[in-house]
Amino acid sequence: MRSRTTIRVLAVLGPVLAVVAAATPAMAETPATWPEPDPMSTLDALLIFGGIPVGLAVTIALLVMAPSVAKGPRYRPGLSWWATPEWFGESAIEGERRPALAAGTGAAGGATAMTEVAVTQPATSEGGAGARW
Repeated sequence: MRSRTTIRVLAVLGPVLAVVAAATPAMAETPATWPEPDPMSTLDALLIFGGIPVGLAVTIALLVMAPSVAKGPRYRPGLSWWATPEWFGESAIEGERRPALAAGTGAAGGATAMTEVAVTQPATSEGGAGARW
């Protein structure tokens, strides 16, 4: 039992001791021949450590958004919708009525007319996307 506890303690303290041992050369004194740097004001520190990262983030965001801003919105008010409708999670229930597009629609087809279509149950109920097997 004692060896298991020892292994656990070494597993936790081992990496910590390794980091401290590797950092001891960094704790050395700076050479005396190096000049003392000029003191930095708070405003300078904020501009360097805050302003530059924020400026880079804003610049990157503007460069990413520039193409979509230049193209304008995809949907223009007053124009008819040109895409075909999609049904997700549809279940075919006998006698159910769903809206459907009339023939001859689309971007070149002009106005879109909505009609109702009756849904009929398929002859077999084997498998399918509805998971009724």
